[in-house]
Amino acid sequence: MKLVDKEAIVFVHDAVRCLVAEELINRCYEAALENGTAIPVIKSSDSVRVLTEEGNDALDRDKVVLVQTPQVFHSKILIPAFNIDYKDKFTDEATVVEAFGLKLNLVEGEKNNIKITNPVDMILAESLIA
Repeated sequence: MKLVDKEAIVFVHDAVRCLVAEELINRCYEAALENGTAIPVIKSSDSVRVLTEEGNDALDRDKVVLVQTPQVFHSKILIPAFNIDYKDKFTDEATVVEAFGLKLNLVEGEKNNIKITNPVDMILAESLIA
């Protein structure tokens, strides 16, 4: 963040999401210009459960979204957010900005914007590229 010395739109992207589409990049940019933040998400097609002290509970998958990158922020939002104390719940820049007290603007992500973390993901990525 030290390299951002004037107002800017900052993209934070996982290198392992190498199939990101230009349309998603543009959608996030436009949303961040308008709202200050843009977090791409997709709906879960799987059933979702949350682990509890007592076991686990089913969640309504229509109220659950899966977060992707690029996460896009106006520098006036992202830079000050990084000055707050670290919290264990920080998993990405969106959680930092949210802990800073700001609302996140969710935008429609893309199913093909997969995160390559397991060997089977490479097979899927190769198939999508072909």
